[in-house]
Amino acid sequence: MSRFQFGYIIATVESRILKNDLLCRQIDAINEPIVIVNQFTEKAIKADQFKPNVTLVNSKTKGLSKSRNIALNLIDASHVMICDDDIQLVEENLEELRGTLAQSPLHSVYFTQLQKSTGPLWRATYESDAFVLKGLSFKTKRRIQRINSMEQILGLDILKQNRIQFNEKFGAGTPNYPLGEETLLSFDALRAGGTMQYIPLVSRIHPPFSSGMKTDWKSRRSTWAVYRRIFWPWGTLMFIAVSIKRSFLSNYSDHNRVL
Repeated sequence: MSRFQFGYIIATVESRILKNDLLCRQIDAINEPIVIVNQFTEKAIKADQFKPNVTLVNSKTKGLSKSRNIALNLIDASHVMICDDDIQLVEENLEELRGTLAQSPLHSVYFTQLQKSTGPLWRATYESDAFVLKGLSFKTKRRIQRINSMEQILGLDILKQNRIQFNEKFGAGTPNYPLGEETLLSFDALRAGGTMQYIPLVSRIHPPFSSGMKTDWKSRRSTWAVYRRIFWPWGTLMFIAVSIKRSFLSNYSDHNRVL
């Protein structure tokens, strides 16, 4: 029988988490394992800032994926919720979420719904029923591209058995590919024979923007690199086709607004 221990990892930079009063209060009310990694050059967090169940790491490293991997290597938990320092937890759904995880503990990755701090759900197209992803069909690859890291919960014991972590060449704070780390982790989990379960519950609330919305050159290059990895050898063609479609839809929408 597999063990079940729920926990949380939180990535922050220059102690920004201390400005999120609601999240800090929520952390104080949690008795499960939590690891906070604060990447800093100037603003470290004092070791006694949180309760004993919270492991605090002040790190001189850079990169969101690096931060998360440090935390994943330290936390003593089988199932881990990924958190950034600007979110808040939907506490009224956590008990049901834990129950679902405990009943189906052997998936590599779980993904939930996410809510914007302005009220609406992050996506208008969330599925209403739970389902499981497995294999690497075209449809599955496209679906994992629509998973935000703030929707992810990791089956950490399963991932560790397959030596799967966040790709540290990707993610915020990296020099070349500031996006895509969550998609690549899902892809690696499925490629290793793992499965992913969708849970139709809102687990976190996030400001109404994310790095995935950026359209600068580095962000587009990151997206291209992810396409190339998961759709090889057709990744570049897929990226071009999707980019043209998005450009057309954007121009069509702008045209209608003008009219």
